Amino acid sequence: MVEVRSPLITDGNVATYFEQLLERAVSNQQLALNETTHAYLVGILLSFIKPTKRVGDHEIDPLDHPLALILAKVYEATPSQQLKLLQTLGDAALFISGFFPDSLKRQTVDIDYYIAMGESAYHTISTRSRNEQFFSLFRELSRKFTKLVDLFNEVAEDTRSKSDRDLLRLYDVWAKTKSARSERLLRERGIVLSPSPRNDYLQ
Repeated sequence: MVEVRSPLITDGNVATYFEQLLERAVSNQQLALNETTHAYLVGILLSFIKPTKRVGDHEIDPLDHPLALILAKVYEATPSQQLKLLQTLGDAALFISGFFPDSLKRQTVDIDYYIAMGESAYHTISTRSRNEQFFSLFRELSRKFTKLVDLFNEVAEDTRSKSDRDLLRLYDVWAKTKSARSERLLRERGIVLSPSPRNDYLQ
């Protein structure tokens, strides 16, 4: 069964810090989220303080494991381990896309690949779940994945100096994902944007 990580079992001060940052981002972006989804997102932020995870015989650090390698382990795992590995993949795709989009420029795949992988992983979990709560949770995570990346972008910026904001990075994220938040920030800075097609297919 997929584990829904809860911030209640971790350090209260850190949990409160991330909870406040996420609540502010949700309010700023006017995004409607179920309470369970909100708690799960805080859990992701907390879990990446110490990202190494053990799934069966596999010890995985999602920040060091390419998503393709995690996906390869899915096909070798038992059904219950497959769901946990897919959860790890989805969480990693969301966290990295939200917190480290610049790092993806140095890889052979880009942020749109991570978004597609994350959406797919969460969707697969939702279709396999027999629990209504888990079905609703992972369906929302999948359907709103790009908007959740925006949320994590804002949380990441709030944890760093405002001087780190990079106009070119914002434009690059918008060009790859058509992120509503990136578009708003660019327009606030007087950047004129023209529409371009987005490739939503997994490469």
